Amino acid sequence: MSESITRIMSTIAEWSNCESEGDEEYIAESLMMTWDGNYFLYCVGGEMTFYSRFPDGVLVKSLSITEAKAWAVSHGKMEAVEKHFADVA
Repeated sequence: MSESITRIMSTIAEWSNCESEGDEEYIAESLMMTWDGNYFLYCVGGEMTFYSRFPDGVLVKSLSITEAKAWAVSHGKMEAVEKHFADVA
């Protein structure tokens, strides 16, 4: 991830499928929040994954706060849910 992106965002939670980074089936996703409260999912994947259809195997997707919480819950990131989404239905 570019250093300029990480200067304006903080990482809330990360997930990967535990494959090696260079593996064709590697997938990693990072839930990010900008300094002004916008949520993004930064996703990268190897050549045999869904993300291979995007330039350099990278997809950056804007999320609503509800979608961000749903991602955290579905990936078992309960500490992030409690810290960042406690008030979100």
